[in-house]
Amino acid sequence: EIDNFLLDMKYDTIPNLHLLAERENKSKQDISLSTWIEKRSDELRISEKDLRIRSIIPQEAPLEINSFPKFFELRKSALKEALVSVLKKSV
Repeated sequence: EIDNFLLDMKYDTIPNLHLLAERENKSKQDISLSTWIEKRSDELRISEKDLRIRSIIPQEAPLEINSFPKFFELRKSALKEALVSVLKKSV
């Protein structure tokens, strides 16, 4: 399932590539998302839950690569909700 999903190029879209600050992007690089969240939350001295909130990664979103399709869909929904909220505030 994951191979077909990646072949569809969904890994190269906004729900996966949501803009990170330059430092966070550099710190993520080639490590797993779960490892990055663990290390980055330690660096920032915040909880993993707070880092997920800050990074718009739903708490229920799995972090393992073999669960990427589910992560993608949950994150897409979360990003959409965040965008709608920002747009409503600007009107």
